[in-house]
Amino acid sequence: LGRDNDRNTDGVDAAVADQTTIQLYAAALLDKPDATIRDLSAFLRQDLGSTANGMTDADLITSYFQAGFGIDVSPSIAPADTLRFVPNDLGEGVRWDNRLNWDEGRLPGADNGDSVDLAGNWVNYGGTTTLRDLDFGSGGRLSVNHGYLNVEGELITGAGGAEIDISAAGQFWTDGYTGNDLLDIDVDGGRFANTGDFSGNVDL
Repeated sequence: LGRDNDRNTDGVDAAVADQTTIQLYAAALLDKPDATIRDLSAFLRQDLGSTANGMTDADLITSYFQAGFGIDVSPSIAPADTLRFVPNDLGEGVRWDNRLNWDEGRLPGADNGDSVDLAGNWVNYGGTTTLRDLDFGSGGRLSVNHGYLNVEGELITGAGGAEIDISAAGQFWTDGYTGNDLLDIDVDGGRFANTGDFSGNVDL
């Protein structure tokens, strides 16, 4: 590769990387200096499904190469946040599962404790998501005709009320509602599940 040999190698120990090969992995694993990939394959077929410290053979091999090439795979955990729905003119502007429609450019629920502010928009839900709180904003409307959405904290509506439409295979789970503004819940198929107290202004 000539002068491109050092591309993308910042922070990598070249001597270690050079010794990180599947042949050397097989030799160490099988305690056989001249082990081949065929030998490793035969061993893996016999060892199918076994684990060591909760890791499969595939996990162990992947970890071996990550360590050798200096790849840090520690999860990057962002703090829980309130994500705001902002319809994007570059897309359809209504889909929950389109990251372009969210102010932080990521989908809600990736981090434990995320909350959502729909900001009064009409939104079509899709995905499998657990939230802390869901704020519809004034006049916000959420259609859930597939997927699973669980709100463990508060449902919040604005002065113009809010609407949830559940149909087909959609599931919406909530832990009650206590607000004074009207929450209109229309269920035509799917599943609406409440695990808390409903003492607010609701039309179901």
